[in-house]
Amino acid sequence: MANLALISTVLVSSFLLPSCASLESIASSKSDVMQPNDGDCTGKWCVARDKASEEILQNNIDYCCSTPGVNCQPIWEGQPCHSPDTIAFHASVVMNLYYNSRLCVDWGCDFEGTGIITLQDPPVGSCNFPEASA
Repeated sequence: MANLALISTVLVSSFLLPSCASLESIASSKSDVMQPNDGDCTGKWCVARDKASEEILQNNIDYCCSTPGVNCQPIWEGQPCHSPDTIAFHASVVMNLYYNSRLCVDWGCDFEGTGIITLQDPPVGSCNFPEASA
């Protein structure tokens, strides 16, 4: 009976939404089975939800910018996506970069419910959100 409880715990915990810090492990483990759009990034962008807290969005920025393959230089001071200088805007930029690095699979924009996929190109000023990774 104890083995059954352990198996149940493992099965249930492997399907629960992870913290933002563990998205990398999900990306690695599910990349070959969860690509409903086969990596087509055309006309899709990932942005921060309006009601997400600044604390969580800052966590998203920190996570995305520490992920291999995500270049956060566009939000640095003096770069095209630095302005407007807000946590929400910077989070949208790097969440989109992360989403692109994950081949635009839908779960690559979840961020514990703080990300949303949009079909509207979100460029602001000189900042152009990439549509697909090169």
